[in-house]
Amino acid sequence: MSGGADRNHGERRQFYRIADRVKLRYETIEEGSEASGQAGGAIGLSTGQLLGELDDELAECINLLGREDPLAARALGLLNRKVSLLATLSLSEDGDEAASYKEMLVSLSGCGLAFEAGEQLPPGTALKLWLILQPSQLEVSITGRVVDAAPAGPPGEARFWTRVDFDDEAWAREELIRHVVQKQGLLVAERSEQ
Repeated sequence: MSGGADRNHGERRQFYRIADRVKLRYETIEEGSEASGQAGGAIGLSTGQLLGELDDELAECINLLGREDPLAARALGLLNRKVSLLATLSLSEDGDEAASYKEMLVSLSGCGLAFEAGEQLPPGTALKLWLILQPSQLEVSITGRVVDAAPAGPPGEARFWTRVDFDDEAWAREELIRHVVQKQGLLVAERSEQ
């Protein structure tokens, strides 16, 4: 599914990649711990998931409406974004766990993630990651391994562009792939409106 440009740079991507804003938290997994052998990603069964399902259905309706009445579809899309923003604010006030997430720009695909970390994680480090996808508020948890952590700021500054390959967790990966495809569809629609 990757384009020719990716092959020219020696990369072998299996999925499309997007730059996206997500809420992220992670922790390292010690080798031999219970979590390191854990198979299968988890998806939080929460208000966020219900909002995500409603968002999916609404997006389908808006896409269908867009063929008949582009202005009405755009208005509904904007209203949906406004409601999602309010939901984000409401859910972020729900407790300490929400406070441990950091909203950031990441590079996301179905096979991995790149993000800016405040520490240099050695290649091979096992991680447990939790992502809250926007605007659906769907929480996806998945494990992976650090591939690389390159300095992302001036020398001496603790900022590292950290690349992680996800483990084979079909359920969580499917949700991430669905999210990436939906975001790409929105980007294409926004570009065609301009």
